[in-house]
Amino acid sequence: MSVRMKSLSHTQESKYLNSMKKMVIITASVLLLSISPQAHSAGVTEGSKCKKANAVTKTGSQSFICLKSGSSLVQVAKFKKCAEVISSGRAPIVRETDPVLYMANAGLDRDKDGIACDQ
Repeated sequence: MSVRMKSLSHTQESKYLNSMKKMVIITASVLLLSISPQAHSAGVTEGSKCKKANAVTKTGSQSFICLKSGSSLVQVAKFKKCAEVISSGRAPIVRETDPVLYMANAGLDRDKDGIACDQ
C-alpha cells in the first residue's frame, strides 16, 4: 500500500482515502442492519420452527419460548400473568389438552393441578 500511495498525488490520495472510508461505512451499515434483533424476530409466530430449545424471543408485547413438540422445536406463547392468557382467549391452559402450551406456562398453575389460569 505504501508504494501505491507514494505514486499518487496528495489530491488523488485524499480522494482514494475518502472513497475507502465510504466503502467501510456502507459495509458496516449493511452488516449492522442484517444482524439487528428485529430482523431475527420479525417472522416469529406461535408454531413456527425455531433452532435453540428454551430460547425466548419477544415480538412486541408477546414472548415466545422454543420448546420441543413431537420431533421438532417450535415457538410457543409464554405469558407472564393469567390476565394475559384470559385476554388472549387461551384460558384455561390444560395440561392434557395442550401439553406444550402448559409446559411453557406451568408457572401460572398455582395449585399444580394441571390447569393454569383456571380462576
